[in-house]
Amino acid sequence: MEERYYQGSGEDDLPEVTGRRFRRGRRHTPPGELPPRLRCRQRRHVWDRHPVQIGDVIADLTPRQAVVWLLNLDTMVALYESTTGRILDEPARAQLVHALRSLILEHR
Repeated sequence: MEERYYQGSGEDDLPEVTGRRFRRGRRHTPPGELPPRLRCRQRRHVWDRHPVQIGDVIADLTPRQAVVWLLNLDTMVALYESTTGRILDEPARAQLVHALRSLILEHR
C-alpha cells in the first residue's frame, strides 16, 4: 500500500517543484549602472589612499617584524617604493636600517 502512494505522488509533484524553483526572471541592469556584484566590489582609486611615511611604518613594527625587515630589506624597500611611488635614497635607507636595529636592541 505504501508503494502505490509513493509512485503516484512522486511523478506528479516533481515538475511543479522544479518549475517553480527556476521560474525567476532574468535580472536586468539598466544602462549606465554597474551590475550588483561590481557595485559591491568597487575598487578604491589611487587618490583615495592616505600618504604613508616610512617612519610611521617602522614605528608600528614589533621587534620580530623589524628582524624580518632587516633580513629582507631590499624586498621591503622595493615594496614600499612601488606602493607609495617614493624612492628612498642612500641616506634614507641608512636611517631606515639604523631605526630597525635600534628597535631590535631596545627589546633585548
